[in-house]
Amino acid sequence: SGQVLDMPSSVVLSWTHNPTDGTSQTAATIQVSTNGGSTWTSYTVTTAQQYTLNTSSYAANTAITWRVKTKGTDATYGDYSASRTFYIKQAPSVTITNPAATDGGSISDVPVQIGFTYSDNSGNLTSASINILDANGATLYTNSPTWTVSGSNYSYSIPVTDFLPANDSSYTLIIQAVSSSGLSTSAQRVFVTDYTEPNPPELAYEIDPDAVRQREDGAAYRSAKLPFPPGT
Repeated sequence: SGQVLDMPSSVVLSWTHNPTDGTSQTAATIQVSTNGGSTWTSYTVTTAQQYTLNTSSYAANTAITWRVKTKGTDATYGDYSASRTFYIKQAPSVTITNPAATDGGSISDVPVQIGFTYSDNSGNLTSASINILDANGATLYTNSPTWTVSGSNYSYSIPVTDFLPANDSSYTLIIQAVSSSGLSTSAQRVFVTDYTEPNPPELAYEIDPDAVRQREDGAAYRSAKLPFPPGT
């Protein structure tokens, strides 16, 4: 009782026949209510000790209460069982917007910006975690941060001291979101890095003209920062 289901098309209700006369089940009546037992809809089976309830027409956030009674060879039914309740709810939805809106999108700067939109018809976001994997599937970064929230948009900037991606590399971001409904969902995005790297440094030196004029007496070898090779 109390199980939460994500918009199922059908649910199997099962029970155990407990006869007073010791005979096998010959019939069962199942009653289902969507208003806490104020009114009931009845279904019947014969020897089967389960019933498949079509739940495709139930709206999200519907509480379904059910009970059953059975009989054996005797024409009299036993009492109804204790009621059980389960809940039809809708899992939340997460759409990643940063660091890339589509798989294969690139970033050219750090820190890495994480962003997603969240939709939930059955509850509110209770937590959302970040996992970043490298191209081999190894986990490089994981966190359940405090998100910056603006309406349905959630964002977080990963400090470079915690995660600094290498250039020309591929990563997979996974967002795992948990709803107060008890349901959860996840989304993932592949992104690549494409930084503009700085130009390599250029080395330069100048030859002291005075040292060149003094080279005959050997002083140039002592005063020059980069002495001439022997024989020059």
